[in-house]
Amino acid sequence: MISLPIRPCHILLSYGIGLDLTARDVQSVLKQKGLPWTKGKGFRGAACVSDFVAAEKITDPQQLSFSLTVNGQARRCR
Repeated sequence: MISLPIRPCHILLSYGIGLDLTARDVQSVLKQKGLPWTKGKGFRGAACVSDFVAAEKITDPQQLSFSLTVNGQARRCR
């Protein structure tokens, strides 16, 4: 077996974006009570994932950008 250096760009099949949401109000109450705060992350829609785009369609991944809009208004991550 010949061992060649493997770079991520040689095995990457597609790109996508994931968004990890938190119900901060629930999380804060649970933390105050000493309960597992991770329950504030376990709700429907808490982990949104975009469609995937084939890596072969992306010529320069370093030039990619993304934005988030809610009801037509741009949002900023904290």
